[in-house]
Amino acid sequence: MNIQRAAKFVEKTGTQAQRMRLRFTLEGVRPDEEQKAVLVAEQNPDGGWPPSPTGSVSSLDTTCYRLAIAEASGIDLEHEAMLRAATFLNRRQEPDGSWEEDSGLSGSFPPWIRPGSIGTTLYLTANCGLWLELLRPRHPGAAKAGRYIGSHLSENGTLPTFLHGHWLAASLCYQVGRAAEAQAICNFLKTKLDTRLWASNLSWLLNCLRLGNISPTHALVQLAIERLVACQEKNGRWRSEDGAKFDVDTTLDVLTAVIWTLEER
Repeated sequence: MNIQRAAKFVEKTGTQAQRMRLRFTLEGVRPDEEQKAVLVAEQNPDGGWPPSPTGSVSSLDTTCYRLAIAEASGIDLEHEAMLRAATFLNRRQEPDGSWEEDSGLSGSFPPWIRPGSIGTTLYLTANCGLWLELLRPRHPGAAKAGRYIGSHLSENGTLPTFLHGHWLAASLCYQVGRAAEAQAICNFLKTKLDTRLWASNLSWLLNCLRLGNISPTHALVQLAIERLVACQEKNGRWRSEDGAKFDVDTTLDVLTAVIWTLEER
């Protein structure tokens, strides 16, 4: 894996915000107040973010995505925008511990967050529960989300949701003390890395495990890193399954994960 070549790709083709994230990833330089404001721009008064800059209804999925970008760019979890987002997530949790998108977003839903499916509910519950625990450690809502996930987990570590819902669920379970369930999910995920996952998925998996405080020496982490080493392009980038315009984001996600594993050795 050539980190220097990947960094040059981001420097050459990335935006100012992406180059700022690169600097934090490689050098630990956090954004200044003006840069932080850009990273958390468009946050709604309720603490969530809409799917588009012109939207007025906050999306759980978009909010989790914006939190992930902010954290990976160097905004600390105690920042006021991050804590407002935690309040939003807390208020939107259902009594059974789950989350579901606001029906007011109808027409804006990609398939994996469309209301009415247990698969989408489990994905959102794992994602929102993880961020609630990260932003407000030992929050009872996160523990309730972990119980909700556990109630749908099979003995072989599978959930009736998308593959990415599994690595989010594993990270949430580790964070809230459900280690046996988290390990079962990780064992299942190891069997899925035998197929060729896109680098964008592998890096998402790794960064979820990083946030879940899973050891970088874990077998699933090491296997995912091996897969990423094999699929780096000659110009240093890693490809996104969403198209070339997202290759810089994917390359940054890979670098965040790789630096984490190197620093922890």
